[in-house]
Amino acid sequence: MTACGRVCTTPVSATTHGFGSSQVAAYADFCNANIKALLTGGVTSPYLPGALDGEVQGLLLQANWMGNARPVIQGRLTLNTGMPLQATLFELVQEIAGRLQRQIGPRQQIGLTTDLLILDDPAMHGSTDAIRLDGAERGERAIVVTSSDRFSLHWDRNTTPDQLVDRCLADIDLPDSTRGVVYSLRGAGTADTFSMRRVPQAVIRSGGRPPGVAGRFYPDDPDKLAQQVQACFADAARAGTSSTGQAWPAAMVPHAGLRFSGAVAAGTLSLLEIPESVIIFGPKHTRHGVPWAVAPHDSWQLPGGDMAGDPDLARFLAEAIPGLELDAEAHSQEHAIEVELPLIRHLAPEAKIVGVVVGNGDLDSCRGFAENLAVVLDQLDTPPLLLISSDMNHFATDSENRRLDELALQAMETLDPSRLLRTVRENNISMCGVLPAVIVMETLIRRGALSQHQRTGYATSAETTGDSSRVVGYAGMLLG
Repeated sequence: MTACGRVCTTPVSATTHGFGSSQVAAYADFCNANIKALLTGGVTSPYLPGALDGEVQGLLLQANWMGNARPVIQGRLTLNTGMPLQATLFELVQEIAGRLQRQIGPRQQIGLTTDLLILDDPAMHGSTDAIRLDGAERGERAIVVTSSDRFSLHWDRNTTPDQLVDRCLADIDLPDSTRGVVYSLRGAGTADTFSMRRVPQAVIRSGGRPPGVAGRFYPDDPDKLAQQVQACFADAARAGTSSTGQAWPAAMVPHAGLRFSGAVAAGTLSLLEIPESVIIFGPKHTRHGVPWAVAPHDSWQLPGGDMAGDPDLARFLAEAIPGLELDAEAHSQEHAIEVELPLIRHLAPEAKIVGVVVGNGDLDSCRGFAENLAVVLDQLDTPPLLLISSDMNHFATDSENRRLDELALQAMETLDPSRLLRTVRENNISMCGVLPAVIVMETLIRRGALSQHQRTGYATSAETTGDSSRVVGYAGMLLG
């Protein structure tokens, strides 16, 4: 390496992996020198001269110092593709140095130690309900358990693969209705143990929830939004679905952009008598936050005026329903609830809104949710309106979409939530809010409040775009 920090020796490409202990130790020492250089303003180098380079599937770099109980860890993991070893390792060095600048002083930097785990050769070992650990030997392979929004990785020279699986499962605490996938990767490390995990964490923020999709799903200009909302209700009136509100306990409305589904939603909402509070149940479209999340906000900010939240009711729900957490992060970019708010504000500007998103589940978990929700509602002086936010099937041709949507709607009209869920899953109908629908219907059943329905409208995106080759369906339904 020259004085200016450039590497004069080209890295050697690794044609086969399986790193030896001396190679991994050399990388760890090289990372240590680079971290210290970044902390002190010294010269760094992104490449270790003469060292192997190539594609790997995982890297864990950890730094520690005298008197510190837990190392600082940065890592990368990719199970389907590779990553460049040396370039990625230097990124981890920079990230750790950035964190250490806020945590340690010059004396601690002198005694800084680093350890490194390099992972390659991934293998799948089935799902968490049918694990096959053939070929995963003690001390040779790391275990990874992953699902859609979380993962855990453990590597330990002195622990069996079965025990590593147990550690991973304890880390990620999979919901009962969720299956994880189990992988192993060949590991070479400088320490006896390494671990890394990513698990959604609830974030509780009070105050107003800023708009997440204004300017995309509806206009961010107050005047233009008011005009579009008026147009939605005018279109609903022309379609004959607008009338005087009645006291239905629940309804389903779509949540696409207002220009696509706003008329169906407006027509449905106009048939309702909207009480003091509304709980909107929607699917979870993003990976942000926890799987079952109720918004903790005091208000919902919208162009042209906010709507009130109901944080007391939100807390009551989170305390009463196992698995449901107060979490602002899950709602930060979610559109399923937000899109309904301009329409509700038009009809009932004083209504208080509670938003709940549901990311996963099965019939049993939905029934458990509903049983506890019904207990909560029974304790309220005035029950809130339960609003299901859901689009119907996505991205088939117009004729096929209408066929699939009719299957789902007819199943819903039997007033049997288990039949609705079974129909949707057996026919691969991408009704995104089917779990919220099942929860609300099961809740009504427990309260003796589900004996009738009224279909209020149906449309597809082809009616707006003119393109019938790939559409989304939108339906309205009253339940009571």
